[in-house]
Amino acid sequence: MEDLPEALVTEIIKKITRTSDLNSLSLVSKQLYKTEGNQRGAIRVGSGLCTATEALTSLCARFPNLRKVEIDYSGWIPGHGNQLDNKGLFVFSSQCSSLIDLTLSFCSYIDDSGLGCLAYCKTLVSLRLISAPQITSIGLFSVAVGCTGLSALHLIDCEKIGSVEWLEYLGMDGSLYELVVKNCEGINHHDLLKFGSGWMKLQKFEFEKKRKRFDRLPGDKVYDPLYDAHSMDIYDFCCESLKDLRLAHIETWPEIGLRVVLGKCKALENLCLQYVRALNDNDIIALSRSCSNLKSISLWLNLQRYYIDDGYCETRMSFTDNCLYALAQNCRMLQTVDLKFEGCFSGWPSEIGFTQKGFLVLIQSCPIRVLVLNTANFLDDEGMKALSSSPHLETLELIFCPAVTDAGIRFIAQNLCLRNLTLRVCHGVTDVGVAELGREHMLESLVIEYCGEISLQAAQGVAKSVHYSSDYSVEKKGYKWYQILPIQDAATKEGHVGGEEAQDTASGSGSKSPRCTSLSPGRRGRGQHHGRELAPTLTRTNYADWAMLMRVQLQVHGLWVIWISGPKLVRVLAAKDNTKAAWDTIKTLRVGAERVRDAKAQTRRRDYDRLAFKDDETVEMKV
Repeated sequence: MEDLPEALVTEIIKKITRTSDLNSLSLVSKQLYKTEGNQRGAIRVGSGLCTATEALTSLCARFPNLRKVEIDYSGWIPGHGNQLDNKGLFVFSSQCSSLIDLTLSFCSYIDDSGLGCLAYCKTLVSLRLISAPQITSIGLFSVAVGCTGLSALHLIDCEKIGSVEWLEYLGMDGSLYELVVKNCEGINHHDLLKFGSGWMKLQKFEFEKKRKRFDRLPGDKVYDPLYDAHSMDIYDFCCESLKDLRLAHIETWPEIGLRVVLGKCKALENLCLQYVRALNDNDIIALSRSCSNLKSISLWLNLQRYYIDDGYCETRMSFTDNCLYALAQNCRMLQTVDLKFEGCFSGWPSEIGFTQKGFLVLIQSCPIRVLVLNTANFLDDEGMKALSSSPHLETLELIFCPAVTDAGIRFIAQNLCLRNLTLRVCHGVTDVGVAELGREHMLESLVIEYCGEISLQAAQGVAKSVHYSSDYSVEKKGYKWYQILPIQDAATKEGHVGGEEAQDTASGSGSKSPRCTSLSPGRRGRGQHHGRELAPTLTRTNYADWAMLMRVQLQVHGLWVIWISGPKLVRVLAAKDNTKAAWDTIKTLRVGAERVRDAKAQTRRRDYDRLAFKDDETVEMKV
């Protein structure tokens, strides 16, 4: 091995990609050890890293050409040893002369002084700070001043970063091409407008606020559906280079903030809006007029309140068919559409805002290749028939689409371009519909999840690759469990609930029957009903998963969901901090609090005691 030419050894090492294989290879001979060390361009270290200065210096000497370093302490506990501190980061920054990409994850021992050491890395191009609890705006400003070549910056869960002097400096420098800010409580979306001229070169931008407990509920604020944030050029900056834009969990009223970016993008190719409040059709219309190159759009929408007339308001999603028509007319290169509607009920299709007519205009006007629909209550079998004639559709994913039945699957099976199909929680589709898929042509992949009327036997052989799951198992997610008691005999005789009659209690959906099951807390661990694992608890952060799990489990097992009369009461209960408060609210609304009932009873007794005939009053008059 020692006699092999160095060029040949180098080529052999380049063919090996797994880190474990490279580590084993370096132990074979001194030549391989040296050559592999020189070739290694990236390492990822964490709890096993020795933080002594000598060890870190030796590590940098072992890999002198490191260009990418990731230091990850996720899952770290004090028993794992010391973390990399400011002194250790100084060793890395001073010894790794070729370092261009650095990621610091869960590094709780590094503060502003340590981050300031990165000013020695004149070649640093990309910096990612993930859950850095000790770093503030001061340390970030040091990086902005010292790392003049910085072009990509990611800030995720950095709670102490507040003031944005660093952002203003980077904006004046104009070197950033990629900026991602997620869950940084000290940074508001309107602060990002201080980036100024830096928007001109920015190609990728993401901003996400930390999701709050009830931010997906409609809330009390009412927005103006006609407000146009783009009619006047309030902010003097341009986003001519921006290609990827994602905004999540922000409210764009009364502070407009990043809402104006939608009307300033000219080269945008990928747009993702997730639960952005106060938007309306004018925002998408303005975007469509300037973004003819738009290729992908993802809209995750929840219920909000909008004025209509005479002081009244309606509860619906942010957009209507008008924005679909604008996209169909102006964005003729659109290839990927992802629509998710959260909290809507199949009995009230007007809550979504979109209709099947407007949706089909978009599909028929653009070369849509990938289509994802989540809780799209407007889509039925006629819509599936229209999709079957779409000449470009290759991937279709349907989630919670109750109006799609076997007839719709029969239509889509006729689309010879379709290669990948996913059905999740589509209880209107049975084995009969799935059998139609394999008759025209074989799919590349078929995913069937939590569709209670489809069996594994029916799915087999329909596609080259089949993924099938019948139970919504959450064992791996570490949820606590509840135990659902058997249905009362009277309810059992009526049969089980399916499709539209089932409801998601947390989202405010109504049911067509007042019968319900009893939901009682079980012991820690798994709750079981006839040997089956059932629903998890609702926590502060798992609403989306919890809602889907509850709905699927109750439908699969044929159980009536907990009945709460109407969505208005649901939203009242959702604002309560605990179950005791929610229960007291129900008691007060339904039968009155104990004091109220006692007071009413006393009033009735006093009225009875005072009951007497007047001189001129007869029995008939008293009755």
